[in-house]
Parts: sequence; structure tokens; C-alpha cells
Amino acid sequence: MAPKEPHKYVRHSESQRSLILARAEELFIQRGVEHVTMSDLAAAAGMTRATLYRYYENKERVLWAIYNQQIDVFYRTFLPQLESQAGTTYERLAFYLHLLLDLYRKDPDSFRFWDVFFQTYQEATTQPGQKVYRDLHGDGFGTGDVVRLLTRNFHDGSVKPELDPVPTVVSLIYGALILLLYLPKCSDSLSIKYGLSGWQLLEFHLEALLSSVRADTPRR
Repeated sequence: MAPKEPHKYVRHSESQRSLILARAEELFIQRGVEHVTMSDLAAAAGMTRATLYRYYENKERVLWAIYNQQIDVFYRTFLPQLESQAGTTYERLAFYLHLLLDLYRKDPDSFRFWDVFFQTYQEATTQPGQKVYRDLHGDGFGTGDVVRLLTRNFHDGSVKPELDPVPTVVSLIYGALILLLYLPKCSDSLSIKYGLSGWQLLEFHLEALLSSVRADTPRR
């Protein structure tokens, strides 16, 4: 027996949520989080504030819903591929960084949103016990889980033996993310001042990061 289609009211609710998040992401990128109100979000989505409040109780919930939606798509792509990797630590690190690069190529707006969202994320993740973070993000996959996966069996001969696993992986992740968050703000000036495209700089930077951790004589 074929599965039943979702009730029309469920479909409508899902459609409304998608509309709210899409319009909200655009506004947050354009104006910055502090300059967007719930009234702005309702107007952008073509609904009343009362309707908007039926879906999200405040702006913070909207922000986190966008983030959770984006991170869920990323990790549903990333996790199966990473967990199936039978390669070395260096190959896993390279895979992850190039996956970020590929995401930037396909959807640079995600990084524009993460840029305006970053302060909100940091405030939630540094609260004692991460209670705020768990409330807003739930138990979904996060950067801490990525670090645990990438530090697994770290010293396998493919990276420099003196490296400390956690600081190394965190440095690589944040080094790549900071450039990906900052690049959209200066890509035009790079071409004018240095004759470099943003894409060239990204590729060079990621290769430099990877080169800094690769063992002098990689395991064969």
C-alpha cells in the first residue's frame, strides 16, 4: 500500500516555514541580524506578525532554524562520505576541507548567512553546559562531532607526528571557515589590487593549510 500524502494543512505549514526561512535568510544577509525585526520578517514573507508568531516565537528561533536547516543538509552529505573513508588522517582532513570548498562553490550565500550568524552561534555554544545551544540546536550533529571524527586514529603516519590532534583539527576547520566567511566581503578588491580571484585564494589557502600538517614522508 502506497504511503499517504501529507495532509494539505501539513504541506501548507511546511511551505510557510520554508518561505519564512528563505526570506529571513535574505534579510539577515542584507541588513545584519541586529537590524532585522520580527515585523520585517513577517512583511518579507507576506504575512502578518500574528501568523509569523505561530511558527517562530522570536528572531533567535528563526536564525537557528535557518542554521539547523543548512547544517542538516551539509551533514547528510558529509557524514556518510566521511564515515566511508578508509583513507589516512591526511586524506580525511583533505576531504573535509575540499567539501567546504565545494559547498562554497555551490552555495556562497550559506557562508554569507553563517557570517552574520556567527556571533549568535558563539554566544550559545559558550554558555555553561551548552544548555542554550542544546535548546536551539537540539542533539543534531555539530562541529564537536566533526572534530571527534577527524581526530580518530590521528597518528597514522600521514600527518606530522608532533601535532596535537584536537588543536590541529580545530585550527584547520576554523582557518578554512574564517576565510570562507570573510572572502565574500573582499573578493572584488582582490582582483583589483592583486589580480587574484577569490577562488584562487581559497584553493591556495586550503592547500597551504593541508601542507602544514602533512608528514614529510607520507605513509604509502
